[in-house]
Amino acid sequence: MHEVRVPRLNPNEDELLLTHVRVSEGEWVDVGRELFVLESSKAVFSVVAEVAGYMRGMSSKAGQAVRVGVRLCVIGETIEAGPGEVSEAIGTRVSGHAEPRRGLTAKERLTARASAAGASAGRAPTNPSGRAATREIEPADTLSWVREARVALVALSTGEESVVKTYTALPALGEADAYRDTGLYVGRDAKLGAGSIIRARRLFLGPGTRIGERCSIDADSIYIGAATKVGSDIRMESGEIIFGEGVVVGDQVLVDLSGGRSNSSRLLVGEGSLIASRTLINTAREVVLERVSAISPGAMLFTHGFWQSVLEGYSVAFRGIRICENAWVGAGCQVFPGVTVGLGSVVMSNSTVIDDVPPFTLVGGVPARMIRSHIRRDVDRSEQTRTLLRLLVEFARELETKKCVVDGPSEEGVLSITLPEGQKRTLVLVASAPPPRALPPDSVCIVFGHDVQAGEGGSTFDVVNKRFHGVEDRLTHELRNFLRRRGIRFEPFAWDSDFTRGL
Repeated sequence: MHEVRVPRLNPNEDELLLTHVRVSEGEWVDVGRELFVLESSKAVFSVVAEVAGYMRGMSSKAGQAVRVGVRLCVIGETIEAGPGEVSEAIGTRVSGHAEPRRGLTAKERLTARASAAGASAGRAPTNPSGRAATREIEPADTLSWVREARVALVALSTGEESVVKTYTALPALGEADAYRDTGLYVGRDAKLGAGSIIRARRLFLGPGTRIGERCSIDADSIYIGAATKVGSDIRMESGEIIFGEGVVVGDQVLVDLSGGRSNSSRLLVGEGSLIASRTLINTAREVVLERVSAISPGAMLFTHGFWQSVLEGYSVAFRGIRICENAWVGAGCQVFPGVTVGLGSVVMSNSTVIDDVPPFTLVGGVPARMIRSHIRRDVDRSEQTRTLLRLLVEFARELETKKCVVDGPSEEGVLSITLPEGQKRTLVLVASAPPPRALPPDSVCIVFGHDVQAGEGGSTFDVVNKRFHGVEDRLTHELRNFLRRRGIRFEPFAWDSDFTRGL
């Protein structure tokens, strides 16, 4: 029996924060396997197995403060615990103990330090519970866009799911008779490029989807949402592939099953997300990119890791990857099995990610470490208004380069535009409701969640609810792309972002 206890990382701290638990009760571990990650106010320490055996008597959970010297677990030759072993280990839990404490615990110190760092940088500090910076990870099966895609695929079930069909061209089906062909749905204006091939038992291609040339896509079930664009020279093979609306996939992307196919081999990509060119994604296990997440060029995501024999003491990993909503993985990064990149976080280019990334955190390096927390700050309405006024000035300069005559913006945020063909339009930033003046017909409005009517033929960009509604024309396409390039995106994501549709 080998005891694993909390080490002392420095002479001044008697408690450490247990940030990660990498194993579970009863699991076999090999020598060198990472068991726990501990953090003091100055250092991060990885606790690894010094002997091989079964995990027993695990006493603490991630997020707890643990005292130096406390037994974290026992590694034994058998899975059964010895007499009194488990109760002794459980008795070392820190949470709920009645002993008096002196000063702050490691967890309290770390929370205070992070809050102070955020405040000193002009960021709103998080509350002690951390609720402002955390979010429960929802199982992929319950994500709304995954459920909707699977409902559409089930509707294609005909009792012939065992038949794999090959498509080198798409039938010209309209919306009304889109389910005519067994196991196939093709929305209006869906395109399959020359030399491309799709193999699937059930295939759903939403309206306006584009698949480039020389692509090979192979899966049991394939769902590609409306207005999704897949580049050229793509090769994808998995058990299930789901792309939500408005997904963009670059050229030369490889999705493979190296490491072996399993019942969780799937690639699920949420609405408005990006998989840039030359990306490698392994789907031996599930890979999920949540809504409006991004993977930059040359990134590699691995859901398996093995080579040397487990009989010689080496470890093997097969675990899925989760890129949470609005997270961004930089160019050339490697993301290892089991990693979750948290909500709104950023991984710097050429980093190697082996541990989970907390929400709203910037990490980088080999291996990736936290560089800055609380990278998203609270912005009040007045600052948002000032930012949008500044962006309107930039937009006006861009319009002038495209042969538009522009007057403004005024201090109230009104931009008068004469398009190249002579049509006059008005762009208005509406900072309050009701607007200070009557809006002209076919005006384009930027509003803060207000119920503002833009007039007949007009359009509205709601920056609070992140929604666009109204008429789509060259000006609104130009503005929507301009704002998208500043990270301001609007639903519905099913729209064609091709710059040629603008001015």
